[in-house]
Amino acid sequence: MMATRLPRSGGSGRGARSGGPARPARAAGSRSSGRRPESARARLPKKPDPFRRERTTWLAVSVVLTLLLLASMGFAGWWGYDWYEQRQVRESHKTAVAAARQTVVDFFSISGDSVDRDVEQVIQGATGTFKEEYEAGRAELRTAVKENKVKSEGKVLRAGLVSGDSDSATVLVAADANVRNANSPKGRKVHYRVQVEMSYDKKSERWLVADLKFVG
Repeated sequence: MMATRLPRSGGSGRGARSGGPARPARAAGSRSSGRRPESARARLPKKPDPFRRERTTWLAVSVVLTLLLLASMGFAGWWGYDWYEQRQVRESHKTAVAAARQTVVDFFSISGDSVDRDVEQVIQGATGTFKEEYEAGRAELRTAVKENKVKSEGKVLRAGLVSGDSDSATVLVAADANVRNANSPKGRKVHYRVQVEMSYDKKSERWLVADLKFVG
């Protein structure tokens, strides 16, 4: 008599053997460890850099300070050059006033005994039209001084700059002259106010009288 076979269970053999319930299948991609997937970690926000803002701020401050320093250096250079130029012009004008004073003294100081030397001193300090006219009247002036026995001594009382630039200046001069001649042997004092136009001669590096006119 043949023995009848029982059908096998559809479950796992291990489960059947152990007699316990069958374990459920794990979901695809699930892991028992605590690690997050790479895509999840990539989406996490980065931690803020506490020093990044400070570095950016200091960089901006450094740039501004550098620009301000360069600007101040440029301004200082310009101001220094302008100050130097103005100082040079002021010093040059002092020389112009001194030259005007001397020429006025020479102009009003003349004598029959030294007329040629006196006239030459005026010419040496003159230029332009004034020099040409004075030279043209030299012979006539010499004759008049000698014939009338003129002796005049000039003295500048005050002189001041009216206006000017690097190569020209206007100087106002107040002067006295003690004049003696054949008709007035004791002499008499004459007061003059003259306006002197000065011109700077670059060749000789001197201030010279370009014009001299009486203003009262």
